[in-house]
Amino acid sequence: MPRRKGTVIHKLPRCDEPRLEQFPYDHKIEFRKLLGQDREQGGVIAGHGYVFSVLIDSKPFALKMFKFYDTSDGRDPLTDDENRQVSDEIVEAHCDPFYAECRAYGRIKEKKCKRLLAVPCYGFLHVAAEEEERLYELFQVEDWNRQPDEHRQKPSDRSPFRALVKQLVEDDPPLNPRRMLAELRQLKKIGVHPMDVCMRNYKGGYLVDFSIAWTMPYFMTRFLSQRQLDSRLRRDLIDFDDLVKESGVRTKVRAATEPIIVRASETTGRITSNTDDIPKLRPRK
Repeated sequence: MPRRKGTVIHKLPRCDEPRLEQFPYDHKIEFRKLLGQDREQGGVIAGHGYVFSVLIDSKPFALKMFKFYDTSDGRDPLTDDENRQVSDEIVEAHCDPFYAECRAYGRIKEKKCKRLLAVPCYGFLHVAAEEEERLYELFQVEDWNRQPDEHRQKPSDRSPFRALVKQLVEDDPPLNPRRMLAELRQLKKIGVHPMDVCMRNYKGGYLVDFSIAWTMPYFMTRFLSQRQLDSRLRRDLIDFDDLVKESGVRTKVRAATEPIIVRASETTGRITSNTDDIPKLRPRK
């Protein structure tokens, strides 16, 4: 659940590694523009949240503010037996789009890769619930998926918004499939599987969205057969090839030329693969 006012948290998610650090700031956020949204019939349509161009301490950033998450959404695909094996804390930490991005960026920062693998994220922060009315007045955003009982509370008593502070990227240079594929493979090597590789999730030629990413260790792998796991992890490469094809860029670069073969050690439980270096977690045989 989102934190209440007065709670100090320095890394999220609280119950699971990898984690992302809090973004340090003491001044008011100045909202300037709503980014990358489709408008239908005068309203704003968003997926897991909204992205704004903002100034924080007079410096420009992209601020991604997430909708609130219902843990039952993460449990819906599971069988009754699988649900009994997983706590709400783990389901939330792995499936909540906000925490999914925290874990992905936490792993990227943890590995300190020499290559830039995604649009940089500088940490998470919380935005006061009192900003909700102002955001509606400025940008007509109102769908935050709050629990019904919170709407009966005064704004100061509601849960604050969860947000990520990212580099503001406003240019979209021509695609470089060779570099983009190298970065995607490196992400998968460190155990970050985006699971949603498509044009809308790239900005400036770099991935910017990890809201449904599987960052290892990931709880769902224990419920998959070896064949199912291999297929799921290969999906990013197939989607990458589709992205390049749809872009119209002429290139011989192909991602899905080799299957991703994942194996779990019988003695240690450590998962290894021909392309990945994934932390310990044993899939079901």
